[in-house]
Amino acid sequence: MEQVFKHALNKYKYADIARRDAMDVVRHYKDLRPSQVHYIFPDGTRKDLLCLDGTIPVIYKEKTYNIPVCVWIMDTHPYSPPMVYVKPSSTMVLRPGWNVDSNGKVNLPYLQDWRFPQSDVLGLIQILTIVFGEEPPVFTKSTVNLQSPPLYPGSGLTPNLHRNPNNVQECYLEHFERFLENYGIGFARDACVKNGIDNLEIFLMLEKDDFMNVLGLNLGKTLKCIEAKRKFFDMESSI
Repeated sequence: MEQVFKHALNKYKYADIARRDAMDVVRHYKDLRPSQVHYIFPDGTRKDLLCLDGTIPVIYKEKTYNIPVCVWIMDTHPYSPPMVYVKPSSTMVLRPGWNVDSNGKVNLPYLQDWRFPQSDVLGLIQILTIVFGEEPPVFTKSTVNLQSPPLYPGSGLTPNLHRNPNNVQECYLEHFERFLENYGIGFARDACVKNGIDNLEIFLMLEKDDFMNVLGLNLGKTLKCIEAKRKFFDMESSI
């Protein structure tokens, strides 16, 4: 790790401070690893920058999730804020929101108001864990388990276990489509599938901002989806 820092920070004006801040982060967050990465800015400028790449633990609804991020430390650190991106894996769906744009770039007041020595990278990561706990930036696509598939009591959405395993995902999509039709929100089908939301488990995690900002539904359709979720949960709790 020392060699990584030495190589990545050799052109940094305040290399000692950048190294100290990065070391503080990797000591607290073991799944973040330093590396030197070639970064291309929007204006075409190219720079070799220190990047902390990996996952950070986020608590959402009393469960811990590992959110993949990349923190780019500028060569003018600590006088310029880092750049942070959420980097969803192939099994994840990016969820743009108030703090994350459609490219995964994170924008927080802490970054906008960045000021040394009050601001540091460790403080930034700690704030990310809180913010992402309130509004997760990614969804994990459901892993299909033939031995214990998710059941939705009373909804008629129990998956067919006799289906060819190669078509199990298709089966889950069919049950999801049936849910949408049964609850009068079939209009959301195409927008959901387009954004990788192809089963009921993920759909039930969506909030108002997701329906409007991710799926692009208007307020009226969004409220219908929220009402469908409420009815579904009410039915489950009564069983």
